[in-house]
Amino acid sequence: MKFGKTWHPSNLIIVTNLSLTGLLTFSIVSSAIAEQACVRTTTGNVICGTIMPQSASQDSSIQRQRVEKNGLRFELQNCVRNGDAVDCNLIITNIGQKNRDLKLYSSQASGTGRSPSRAISNSGDEFSTTIYELGNERTTSSWRVRKTLVPDVPMKAKFTFNDVTSQTNQLALIEIGFGVLDPGTISTNFSGSTAQFRNVVIQSR
Repeated sequence: MKFGKTWHPSNLIIVTNLSLTGLLTFSIVSSAIAEQACVRTTTGNVICGTIMPQSASQDSSIQRQRVEKNGLRFELQNCVRNGDAVDCNLIITNIGQKNRDLKLYSSQASGTGRSPSRAISNSGDEFSTTIYELGNERTTSSWRVRKTLVPDVPMKAKFTFNDVTSQTNQLALIEIGFGVLDPGTISTNFSGSTAQFRNVVIQSR
């Protein structure tokens, strides 16, 4: 004789059968592709079932981090390997009430009194960026790009970090150097600051 019991979690149906010999088995009913896994109970029985994988949207959401600083919102979308370089894509939004002028600084800003951008791996290697974009502005030589951001209108940005070894699969720190001021203010008033993101996984293309 067997006794059966059924549970109904949010996205699974788990059916268990308990025999007189005390062996507990269960099956998971689901339409998604899943992997098999087994665990041992406190009574010594082994229970096997399936683990539902995360969807692509769940995986990508892990990458997304948000920082609000100096009236701006920086959202890191992802960092993707491109050969020996890593492209990090961001969305930057002016969360203030009026237009703001934004400058993004590359690693070449070091020594200018501004805050340079950089990335550091978990093993302590530091990577520089000389290729970066803000809106439709792209530079490979200048240490800054500049755009006016309208309130609540997002703008894309991208930083390419160079010479990232194939063994590096996670960045302990990404620092985006920037300066911001109200239009009409003299350029020397640009403040130097950084938006920081931590423990960023490098995705494969």
